[in-house]
Amino acid sequence: MKLVEIKHRKNGKEYVKRGAYIYSVKKNGELYAHPVWYEALYGENTQEDVLARLQRLNPKSRYELKK
Repeated sequence: MKLVEIKHRKNGKEYVKRGAYIYSVKKNGELYAHPVWYEALYGENTQEDVLARLQRLNPKSRYELKK
């Protein structure tokens, strides 16, 4: 899936943040109620790239994209 774009204005200029909303998974297998915003870094073009980075950096934690 494509990254989510959020536009905001600051000092008269418009900026665009690109990222993904990703759910953390509890130890009992349930998803948390609300997703967390993770901003995309340099070469990440999809939400799956952001998810892969999180899982690589946090091997004991579980994350999931909600579609």
